[in-house]
Amino acid sequence: MCSRERVCCSFCGSANVAKMSLFGTAQLVSQYYCKQCKSVFEWVRWRSESNIAGTRDEGKAI
Repeated sequence: MCSRERVCCSFCGSANVAKMSLFGTAQLVSQYYCKQCKSVFEWVRWRSESNIAGTRDEGKAI
């Protein structure tokens, strides 16, 4: 099952995916490639996955 922690293909639901790029068409998404249906899709990066924004999970500035 897909969740914030587990990336699944937006088209076929497969978890057999590979990260292509840290950033997609916007800074809050990453690009992935599905090895099952051979589609490229974007997945929303949540704050707990990356510390790029300069904040911690609690929302406090570093």
